Amino acid sequence: MIVGPEDRSIKKIALLTAINAPNDTKAIQGIRKKLVDEGYRDDILKDKALKSLIARAKLAHPDIADDIASGKGIVLQNIDSRIADAILTNLMALNIPALPVHDSFVVPQQYENLLRKQMVDEYENILGFDPGVSKKEKRYFPKKWKKWN
Repeated sequence: MIVGPEDRSIKKIALLTAINAPNDTKAIQGIRKKLVDEGYRDDILKDKALKSLIARAKLAHPDIADDIASGKGIVLQNIDSRIADAILTNLMALNIPALPVHDSFVVPQQYENLLRKQMVDEYENILGFDPGVSKKEKRYFPKKWKKWN
């Protein structure tokens, strides 16, 4: 957790923007733009406040401190998209319908184990080590539709 008085949403915007920025200057510009777009005003938009926020993000996350404001996020997004593409391509070749949703996939329940295997295999193929994979029990239907679930 990044220490400081800012709302969690501001800290999240700052960290996600900074990890994609190539340097501190671009990170500050990008964070400021996103905060303005979200309706934030006043002192949080000043360079001093944003520099402090980036510095505190680096302190809060020492394992990735060197990656913040380094452009590393773009590299990670590319790796993520290659893994997702391989998974979807493999499932399509097996005539299994699959829907990517952020960092997850939705498949008919009977293919859950196959999907899990595809996810692990492609992660290992591209990154070279075993990932942790979890299953979300979340249902995406309103409670009133429960009888159809």
